[in-house]
Amino acid sequence: RIPARWILSRNYRTGKVPNGTVRCTSTKPPACVWAASLESGDTMETATTKPLGKSDVATISELDKLSGFHVLEWVEDFSGWDDESWGLYLGGKLIGYCTIGYADNECPVITDHELWTPDSYQLSDVFILPAYRHRGYGSKMVKEAIKGRYVSEGKRPVFLQTLNEKLQTFYRVVGFSEIRNAMGYHTMVLPPNNQI
Repeated sequence: RIPARWILSRNYRTGKVPNGTVRCTSTKPPACVWAASLESGDTMETATTKPLGKSDVATISELDKLSGFHVLEWVEDFSGWDDESWGLYLGGKLIGYCTIGYADNECPVITDHELWTPDSYQLSDVFILPAYRHRGYGSKMVKEAIKGRYVSEGKRPVFLQTLNEKLQTFYRVVGFSEIRNAMGYHTMVLPPNNQI
């Protein structure tokens, strides 16, 4: 859990970062930095979550091939809207990405949910390179992408659909809860009042 003094706001705070917490280093939609302990012991690496840009096209294309997603289309189609596709950078290398658009063209499990509105968000295309999984990078990236979207457009419910039940465990850590009676879909929601 991030201490209250480090929660994002429009006036991004900077300063010494306690291990495992977030520090924002930008006055634009967040480029947030955190320190994360790696499995290799005392080694510390800095990871940054920030909007993807045109300079990332080659790496995004490679990640698309590995993941089966089409995030490059988000970057190319939505130029100027830099809060919908997010990348996770470690030592300047793009090691993962996700998208967070509107949940406006979805199945009835989402659109019939009591929290859904036409401007609700949908998290999708979450991918971390296999060599960097199970180290906390994915959950940090997802949290920061959601916080970034909250900063730019306000807090709203965030919906997602997973490929299987096993992935729901990952999203529960972030704060999502399962939508019951989801007609066989693995659908989850993060209410806007949940602290992430």
